[in-house]
Amino acid sequence: MANVQSPINPPSAPENFNAPAYVEDKSIAEMFLTTNGRLNRLRYFKRALVIGVASTILAFAIVAATMTPSGDDISMLGYVLFAVMCLVTAVPHFMLMIRRLHDLDKDGLFVLLMLIPAVNSIFALYLLFAPGTRGANKYGADPIEGLG
Repeated sequence: MANVQSPINPPSAPENFNAPAYVEDKSIAEMFLTTNGRLNRLRYFKRALVIGVASTILAFAIVAATMTPSGDDISMLGYVLFAVMCLVTAVPHFMLMIRRLHDLDKDGLFVLLMLIPAVNSIFALYLLFAPGTRGANKYGADPIEGLG
């Protein structure tokens, strides 16, 4: 018999597959405009909060700048600017969600659950509160290990 291993003593898999150490995001583009790597709960919350606050301030500015002379509605330009603002702020938020999914060892395509009404609320809570996988996974090093 040629090189048959006993099922009692299977070969051991390496604990970590030599994932590089976690590297902190340094630029705005690395923080908000990439889907590579992992993002723990606290960083996800802080960055999503920044996007939320910025979009709220921008929405108030758009409304204030595009009010009709009678003051009871915003102009068509206001609606267009508001739609553009929503699309522009959705892109980095979706990228944050993909990186958060990577921390949970899930594929980024699960972010499409945010497009399903009612499911999106539960999914958002899952992203916010579910603990990430310990140690390295297929998406990179553990973002918590480098904090100690």
